[in-house]
Amino acid sequence: MPHIIFSAIIGYLLGSVNGAQFLHRFVGRFKAIDPSRVGTKNSGTQNVWMSIGRFPALIVLAIDLPKAYIATVIGNRLFGLESAALLIPGLFAIIGHNWPIFFGFKGGRGGASLLGLIIAYNLHLAVIVFLVALPFVIIRVAGLTQFALLGGVVYLEYANAGVPLVLVSLLIIAVIVVRRVHAEWDSVKKSTQKLPILKNLILYDRPLANPPSLREIFFKNRKKQRL
Repeated sequence: MPHIIFSAIIGYLLGSVNGAQFLHRFVGRFKAIDPSRVGTKNSGTQNVWMSIGRFPALIVLAIDLPKAYIATVIGNRLFGLESAALLIPGLFAIIGHNWPIFFGFKGGRGGASLLGLIIAYNLHLAVIVFLVALPFVIIRVAGLTQFALLGGVVYLEYANAGVPLVLVSLLIIAVIVVRRVHAEWDSVKKSTQKLPILKNLILYDRPLANPPSLREIFFKNRKKQRL
């Protein structure tokens, strides 16, 4: 048990190095824009990409994706974690990313960190589940992508890891859902249609059922805020 606790602490601290907030706080040209106050108010790669620019978004991705990967590798090589227990350091890295202690608990949604976790858990498995999850992005239900990734892992690894894998995966899903609802709680409270908003948060990761298309995310020219 102590090795699981120590690996969880390391995972949380690594996860708390939020890439978007790191750029905002410490890199001069990006200090003018707080990602937690623009766009979807999400300190993550997609919001930075759409609200600030592509180059800073790639930097954010390069910081956020390896965090759960490193935490998982440390859990395996330093603490000997295996099977479902190997997901625990990554789980806490996602928690740290979503609620970073170093940046006033203003975090992202954990998408990049989740992908890093699955890559560390099993690279070949990560490729398969990524291809399975990609259609959810294409049909503009990107909010389900993370759930599809985890569902693929559980389906393909259940024979090896069993019920503990399911339980840890459910915890990860709970963390993701709680973060989505917590980030938009003001919108939920003010609305007279709370159930539709909660549904939209789960499906689209936004209160309104109008997620951006791939064209809007990657190709449409937008007027970016000047840095």
